[in-house]
Amino acid sequence: MYEGEIKDDGTPHGQGTYTYSHGDKYIGEYQHGEKHGQGTYIYNYGDKYVGGFKYGLRHGQGTHTHSTGDKYIGEFENDCRTGKGTYIWANGDKYVGDFKDDEQQGQGTLTYEAGRQNVCKWKENKHH
Repeated sequence: MYEGEIKDDGTPHGQGTYTYSHGDKYIGEYQHGEKHGQGTYIYNYGDKYVGGFKYGLRHGQGTHTHSTGDKYIGEFENDCRTGKGTYIWANGDKYVGDFKDDEQQGQGTLTYEAGRQNVCKWKENKHH
């Protein structure tokens, strides 16, 4: 179900809210019928994303909070964590650095809740 601004042809365009039949909900900007601009996407299982969208996908700066308590703050590209970002686990561990295609990739620092740090290059979520 969609509520909000529409174009003459009936497609969502401007501000609106879409509630999906499976329980997800998007509140934000639309362009030519797609999520585009700033918005909030609430998943039916408890996750929440607040940030940029481009042609229906997470894109640009955003924050994804997981129902587990984990949180990612940073850049997205084509619906994946890509670019600079910070991932904070519910246990207090924190990674600050580069991401590519949803994985720790490139230069980054992992700081454990107890204070110990690993500063190194990362590939496919593993440090080298």
